[in-house]
Amino acid sequence: MYPATMLARPDLSKLGAGKYGMVTAQDGLHPDLVAEMFGFGSGDELVRKLIDAEPARSVIEGKIDQRMLERYGDLTDAKSIANAADAAVHNEARARVSSPPS
Repeated sequence: MYPATMLARPDLSKLGAGKYGMVTAQDGLHPDLVAEMFGFGSGDELVRKLIDAEPARSVIEGKIDQRMLERYGDLTDAKSIANAADAAVHNEARARVSSPPS
């Protein structure tokens, strides 16, 4: 799809290759076909958006940090950490007392 002599050739190494990558030398689907399946205008658009996308690990870590902050607040000082630990211990104890025996 991208000749080696192409001037504005995207850096396909960012997509990974092999078993867990998105680029394969054989047995793969053409980017134009995959682009159509996912609503992109062309395979080139799909490839460039994948290359420009924020890495999955970074997105996941950001969402985890956001959810932890929403759920438990800011645990940057000793008092906040102690309060959160006390609440967790009390919730665990309450769960043991209120749950029926097995």
